[in-house]
Amino acid sequence: MGINLSGYNRDEAPTTVLQTAQYWNTSVNLELSNLLATEDLYYVVSLFFAEIDPIAATEKRNISMKPGTLNGIGYLDVYNLVGLDTVFEYFWDNATLNSTDTLSLNTTADSLLGPMLNALAINRIYLPSQLTTNLGDGKATFIRNS
Repeated sequence: MGINLSGYNRDEAPTTVLQTAQYWNTSVNLELSNLLATEDLYYVVSLFFAEIDPIAATEKRNISMKPGTLNGIGYLDVYNLVGLDTVFEYFWDNATLNSTDTLSLNTTADSLLGPMLNALAINRIYLPSQLTTNLGDGKATFIRNS
């Protein structure tokens, strides 16, 4: 069964990635050292969730998340938010992170199921002051209609 992407117009992860999920039995800290620079830089951190297996009425999966030293989210219940086979994206924009930071995915006290994650995207933000140009970037060709 495919993931329902109707009405979802953000830059999402490929559908095949969203049709698989990583599940953990307990809380987990994901090391970001291979994904981030050693100095503090600005990033957009996007987490993609889609419950791809039905959850019994007696089960519950609540996830609390915290990237590095940023403010985390208390809990996220993807199944109750969007249902089965529908993508939910949570993101932090303008996040200051470095290679020593981790992404914590924790179960809450009332959660019977461990955390899960379908995809993680980390994009570096370049500030305008960090961009450089050369003389050729400003040249333009004008065409006159006669």
